Amino acid sequence: MNQTANYQLCQWDPTDRILMEDFNKDNGKIDTALKENTDAIAAEAAARAEADAALLAQLRGENPYAVLADVTVAAETAQVDLDVSEIPFTDYLRVEFWISMPTEGMQTVFLRLNGNSAKNYHHTTTMQNDYNDTYLLAYTCGGTNLFQLNQPNAGSSVVCLYAAGNVQVSTAPCKWGELVTWNFAAESGQKIPAGTRIVLKGLRR
Repeated sequence: MNQTANYQLCQWDPTDRILMEDFNKDNGKIDTALKENTDAIAAEAAARAEADAALLAQLRGENPYAVLADVTVAAETAQVDLDVSEIPFTDYLRVEFWISMPTEGMQTVFLRLNGNSAKNYHHTTTMQNDYNDTYLLAYTCGGTNLFQLNQPNAGSSVVCLYAAGNVQVSTAPCKWGELVTWNFAAESGQKIPAGTRIVLKGLRR
């Protein structure tokens, strides 16, 4: 009696005797082979899932941005004072922030530094108009904000490049190494609503 090449299953010729035990042996071989194949597929799937999870954890751990502060306003207020005295700004190539309000519509929030609301933040425009104002940046919640802070260096002034009709550069009267608080102030007569979220992120060097 002939047999198959891989699993040695019976291949009867017309003159061979057909016995029940031959069928039983073939079924046993088939059952064993199928079980081994199923186990191998399951093991490979588990190994791939484990590898994918490890890669995802690695990618999350290598996120180039670090969250420096994440604050949610508990009650309506005219100003949020964010303590940044323990943040090592100079460890980062760039610092970014965003503000999210739970209310609809647009509202302006002014960024000031170290509680300074004097009119000594110097602004320069591409139209070559220089002026001083009481804030570093006017951030529009619910609108589009195009701005970038300069690279943090302890001895450098905090500078913001932003677009407001035209490109402007504003310079704060303090340096990165002198920062104690970031102050987010609502427009006169307005309030920053409860539930507003302010997040600072730093791009790792």
